[in-house]
Amino acid sequence: MYRIPYVDMASTDNSSTKLPWFLVVILAIALLSVVVYVLSDFSGNSNDNRGLPVRNQDNALKKFSDTNNDRIPVRPDDTPSQPSVPSGSIALFYRAYLGDVASRLPVSVQNTADGSGYVTNIRWETSHKGVVRFIPVVDRFDVMASTVSTSYSESTIYPMTQNGRLFTVTRRSTSTVLNEVDPKNASAISSTTFDATNLTVVGDKVYYRDRIVNDFYGRRSGGGALMVQSLGTASGSDLLSYGDADNEGDFFTAQNALLSVVTDYDSETASIRRHDLFTGKVSEELFSNVSSGTFFSGSDALYGYVKNGSVYTVKRFGLDGTAKSLIEVALDSDEKGLSIDEDSGKLLIVSYGSDYLLKSAQLYDVASNSTEEISIVSSSGLKSQEYAFVFLN
Repeated sequence: MYRIPYVDMASTDNSSTKLPWFLVVILAIALLSVVVYVLSDFSGNSNDNRGLPVRNQDNALKKFSDTNNDRIPVRPDDTPSQPSVPSGSIALFYRAYLGDVASRLPVSVQNTADGSGYVTNIRWETSHKGVVRFIPVVDRFDVMASTVSTSYSESTIYPMTQNGRLFTVTRRSTSTVLNEVDPKNASAISSTTFDATNLTVVGDKVYYRDRIVNDFYGRRSGGGALMVQSLGTASGSDLLSYGDADNEGDFFTAQNALLSVVTDYDSETASIRRHDLFTGKVSEELFSNVSSGTFFSGSDALYGYVKNGSVYTVKRFGLDGTAKSLIEVALDSDEKGLSIDEDSGKLLIVSYGSDYLLKSAQLYDVASNSTEEISIVSSSGLKSQEYAFVFLN
């Protein structure tokens, strides 16, 4: 046992009162520890917007992000720099399971085309499906929109581009949601909900055929009318009833006109018609007895292709009544199919293999009848049967 020395405070000694030497040592060590902690904790750190020191901001963020799965915003000036995207760059859009491309997706939400934004701790779930944007010139992937299927309702999503505009179409059960988003930064422009089986956008309106409803015996009990609805509004108006001879085929657009393609499967031919935008009635039959195939909307004309074996023949159908064969593309032995889309007078032609992984991509200029290869650094994550595209201006 160690005895603590006793100090007689009533002593007649007039010298100053003294603490035991070992208490002085303990107090000095404690004070030194506090000083070291404060200096190291605030050393080299910035101030917050009130001028107060921010303690270990970077380390605290890292520790928090390692243990928290929610989005963690960071100041814009802390965002990792992204390579700038030159004006006029091509952007491809396709649908994918986000878990399949998670390794290629960023952890930043961009606000501008050059990639600035807020860093977030995003987890791309394997059950989520989305529209992914790929910019070949900078080998960059971004998510433009996403959805998830639930145990009670299957959901699907796909991109659609028209005249440089990007739309995402989400279908769940009997509901269709058409969202227009900015192709440069994914900001929302409009959202329109309806129930449709076939749709096309003309200007600021969407034309669609109302979903047909059947009874228990498979007999039609409602739906099937041609509808028109302004983008961003809650309801549409009937144009043509079910069974009307002008309400047939699939709807498309070109030059802000409403078109339909009606296919005769017995003769394997099709007719292309133009409709009045206000009544929906057929105003002109542009083509008849053309070879049936796959058709898609274009900025200046309706386009389509016919597949014969491994050879695709692409055609252009102008609104002036002239048709022209543009290009023939033959598949290589390791290619399974093609995806073709049009924007600003150019065709995007993408080939894919048996695993739907992108094999090649090229741009065909309609006016000059010339083709250029699109350089892709890595095709990892590019797995789809259908691609849409725009030029980022």
